[in-house]
Amino acid sequence: MATTYAELLTEIEDEAKRPDLTATIPRFVLHAESRLNRDKRLRKMRQMESSADITINSQEEALPSDFLQVRRLYVTSDPKTLIHYMEPHVFWGSFAGSATGKPTAYTIEGSNLVFGKAPDATYTGKLSYIAKLPALVTNSTNWLLDLHSDIYLYASLIALAHHTRDDKYLATVAQMYEAAMGSLKNDDRYGGSLRYIPKVSP
Repeated sequence: MATTYAELLTEIEDEAKRPDLTATIPRFVLHAESRLNRDKRLRKMRQMESSADITINSQEEALPSDFLQVRRLYVTSDPKTLIHYMEPHVFWGSFAGSATGKPTAYTIEGSNLVFGKAPDATYTGKLSYIAKLPALVTNSTNWLLDLHSDIYLYASLIALAHHTRDDKYLATVAQMYEAAMGSLKNDDRYGGSLRYIPKVSP
């Protein structure tokens, strides 16, 4: 089983028996990572969790570059204040004015957090979030390849089968991917589905 990016590329080529696709295989891994980042089952893995300190001194602040989904957001100054998520249309109905203060709500627009009220000082927010997989093209390995290299392999082979338009092979590797992803339930620390819509946990 592959433990590094280079080994995964070789394994994909060997498994598919397509040496003519050597130059294209890195693209299949990128497509695989896009699939994996969208898969809600993977988002239940504790290894997907990350955190970041957010300096809040304007109404909009950038999300981390590896952001996928909010778990919790609060202001760290005493007393700690949970910042609640609001849908954009609801948020702007409440915070369209010019009032400032300690933020108590947020929404997400594009790649930014938007706070209400607009901050009247500089605050530090603690963001707990679900992070993207570290891309193998810039990392020799990551936690998923280390723990479940078969999932990486099958997701990459799905991309390869789409490229070659081989429906029979696609059905086979898709079934193998689903079986491997199903095994992740034993690593589920939450015991249930993690919602995609970013809401603050109590």
